[in-house]
Amino acid sequence: IHTPATVVLAGSPVSVSCSIEDDCSLTKGKDFHVAWKIDEHFAPSNLSYQGSNRTYVITIPSLPDAGATIACAVCGKNCQI
Repeated sequence: IHTPATVVLAGSPVSVSCSIEDDCSLTKGKDFHVAWKIDEHFAPSNLSYQGSNRTYVITIPSLPDAGATIACAVCGKNCQI
């Protein structure tokens, strides 16, 4: 996971990206999607896929908490993280 800044103030917008390697065993030859979780809640699925570098990006319009944890998950049919 990559963010442009190491610290983001609560209430500020932030873009977060997650890159998946071509040889990832979770995705290679499989149907999958990426889900984002902010603390204990799934984020809305407004993420974009950049096919040239297998990078998924989500823009969070207002970070709920400066100490929030953001996770990127590779999911099959169901996503349980």
